[in-house]
Amino acid sequence: MHTPETFTFHDARVFAGSMDDLVESLQHRLTDAGDAPTTFIATPNPEMYVNSVFDDDFRSILQSTSFNMVDGMGLHAMLKLFGYRSSRLTGTGLVEELLARNVGSMYLLGGVPGNLEVMRKQYPNVNFVGGFEGKVSADNAEELSREINELSPDFLLVALGAPKQERWIRDNFDRIPNVKVAIGIGGALDYCSGQVRRAPDRMQRLGFEWLFRLVLQPERYRRMLKAVAVFPVMFLSIEGSLLVVRTVKRG
Repeated sequence: MHTPETFTFHDARVFAGSMDDLVESLQHRLTDAGDAPTTFIATPNPEMYVNSVFDDDFRSILQSTSFNMVDGMGLHAMLKLFGYRSSRLTGTGLVEELLARNVGSMYLLGGVPGNLEVMRKQYPNVNFVGGFEGKVSADNAEELSREINELSPDFLLVALGAPKQERWIRDNFDRIPNVKVAIGIGGALDYCSGQVRRAPDRMQRLGFEWLFRLVLQPERYRRMLKAVAVFPVMFLSIEGSLLVVRTVKRG
């Protein structure tokens, strides 16, 4: 596979290039010969950073992916503050690019019911080989993974929410060797289909997409509190302490 530009953060590989670089890298992956393992991509945001601090298993998943995309203005800003070469590339933006450029076949797992039907109409040239929008659990994991592997999509887009989507990919990784790229994509399918409204572009650029979501979905307030209030305090405390330790050691 074409090697993407990455940096290491807490033993996890994080993508550091542009969207064009990322799409080009994935296009190279689709044309790879041989038995290359499935490329596994996670899209961490501030909430996922907080979860990873308290959840050793989830943190180990982020450390074992092929690479991670920084999806979340808060996480991107903090990484830049501490000198990392972070690029903010949203999962929604990536899916939109893959659809617009018709890069490979797709299987959609999860998301709002009706996404697959809507997106087939919106993107008639894209090969959607299948999808599943029902309840995903350990009881149907083997059956689902078998179906997905038989359909051999280039892209498996898993929209179950973090950390469930990353755990599903990890737990079923050995059952889907025919999948070229598996991505934990969060709410991207809902936004791309238009079934869930996305914040205006200006709000997205300014990092206030969370506020737009909160107005539309007030039941998400606990998650928003974690991302907006808990995350910056936790990040500055942990990364600031580690920076001091590294500085003292160098001195």
